Amino acid sequence: MTPLAGSYTVGVGQTYTTINAAITAMKVNGISGAVTFLLRTQTFNEQFILPSISGSSATNTITFQSQSGNAADVILKFTASASATNHVAQLSNASFVTFKNLSFTPRWRQL
Repeated sequence: MTPLAGSYTVGVGQTYTTINAAITAMKVNGISGAVTFLLRTQTFNEQFILPSISGSSATNTITFQSQSGNAADVILKFTASASATNHVAQLSNASFVTFKNLSFTPRWRQL
């Protein structure tokens, strides 16, 4: 298992097809340098939990960002059912994580 480092694309036909697939790769492999996930222009209809990732630090950061640089191009959304918790992204002991130029639906709120 090789730890992740560098940039990876996320979306249909990319290195990782979903955000959850990218998170799974980090959970399994850890990271050994700064990691940037460039999200392709599309709507990601998924719910994810980002745990503490082995190797993450102030230097080895994790960034999820719009590949185009335009927040309107990448929408992260999840519609909760009666049996699902209502969140798009949940950080569970995760540190050194940045979300950049992304749109969240419903709108982002801190609990």
